[in-house]
Amino acid sequence: MTLKTIDAGVLRIAYEDHGPEDGWPCILGHGFPYDVHAYEEVAPILAAAGGRLVVPYLRGFGPTRFLSSDTPRSGEQAALGADLVALMDALGIEQAILGGYDWGGRAACVVSALRPERVAALVSGNSYNIQAIARAMEPAAPAEEAALWYQYYFHNERGRMGLTKDRRGIARLLWRQWSPAWAFDEATFERTAEAFYGPDFVDVVIHSYRHRFGLAEGDGSYADVERRLATQPPIRVPAITVDGDSDGVNFGTAHHARKFLGAHEHRVFAGAGHNLPQERPADWALAVLDARAMALAGGAAPLVIRDARPDELEAVGRMMVAVYSGLEGFPKPEAQPVYYKALANIGEEAAKAGARLLVALEADGIAGAVVFPSRMSEHGSGATAGDDQNAGGFGFLAAEPAARGRGVAKALVERCIDLGRDAGKTRIVVHATEAMTTARAILAARGFERTPALDVREGPMPVFGYRFAL
Repeated sequence: MTLKTIDAGVLRIAYEDHGPEDGWPCILGHGFPYDVHAYEEVAPILAAAGGRLVVPYLRGFGPTRFLSSDTPRSGEQAALGADLVALMDALGIEQAILGGYDWGGRAACVVSALRPERVAALVSGNSYNIQAIARAMEPAAPAEEAALWYQYYFHNERGRMGLTKDRRGIARLLWRQWSPAWAFDEATFERTAEAFYGPDFVDVVIHSYRHRFGLAEGDGSYADVERRLATQPPIRVPAITVDGDSDGVNFGTAHHARKFLGAHEHRVFAGAGHNLPQERPADWALAVLDARAMALAGGAAPLVIRDARPDELEAVGRMMVAVYSGLEGFPKPEAQPVYYKALANIGEEAAKAGARLLVALEADGIAGAVVFPSRMSEHGSGATAGDDQNAGGFGFLAAEPAARGRGVAKALVERCIDLGRDAGKTRIVVHATEAMTTARAILAARGFERTPALDVREGPMPVFGYRFAL
């Protein structure tokens, strides 16, 4: 093992490098309050299997340092994901098996959800670790709330002072509470505790536990990533998720299975607490090797978005008619035959306007579609949107009913946002009716603002305008 450092993004990251440099790449992240020693017994197993294991100290921990004093000491989830991608870029690793638990698992989940092309497979302690910050104030069961005492402690300045004064005391208590069956010795604890005394540790930790409850502003450079994470995107890469049956802070995550759309297996380590790889190194290493086998067997569930082909137009039209006629409260075909004729012939309608008809494809075929116009005046969006030369937009968003809950509509919205940016637009303008509850929820979560000045009426039906700044 060699401890190295590399400049990556806003950090100079310290990391352990195990195994052959040309081995299959694997990056594993630790949590709070832990460090790289969590993987000291995992590393030789993976190296012996031909892997190159990279284990970084996360921002704020150990020798990892910020490159600039001006960089916010953020502990938000988007920052952790960005650090992981930056490390991969700096090391020249195009794709890797990612894994971790707690903060490290969160970083791995963020990259797996938003950058699946960089991830061969995922091993995640406590499953889907992406925070739903919009729901953070919803109370949990009393036992769960009690286990989160340290987070509420960190919400006020008393907690900041307590962490500054006694990092070892807080961490030792959490180790014991979270892993009641783990008989760690003082030497094991002390090796890790040294990582809590870097200059940015307290600031990053406090920010992390305040931001996840909406009690602290994030780093503005990650704002768009946080908006994407707010939609709770699914994970499509092969994944093995793990819980410990004696975890004192997380009481089981088997119910997260619906968030994993590729090959997925959930495991429970008997007698293990929260620090899964350090308590059960052989089991954790086996999970990594099995996740790699899933990837080699083609266990991903990719979602491909591209322009529709001529031979697909009829099927897209049928799907559009089925989706819109099935919306509760939306006009039926007999009430608006002209509109439904346009839906059935959506390819022709898009071609007339010089727009792009995009389709989302899963293994079973067309899972969704959307129209992206070249000019808003061609989109027929009404109000003042059609005169806005700096605005892009999209319409006729639809997801196959069987594909709902798989992130199809979210991915189509994201592609339209990217196309708007690529076209040099400064904002995206869209419209939705009251019946389009799922679409409106996606828009709200992604950060689209309700803009009454853009509202129009289609006969008796109000149509609500939304704007998104690019």
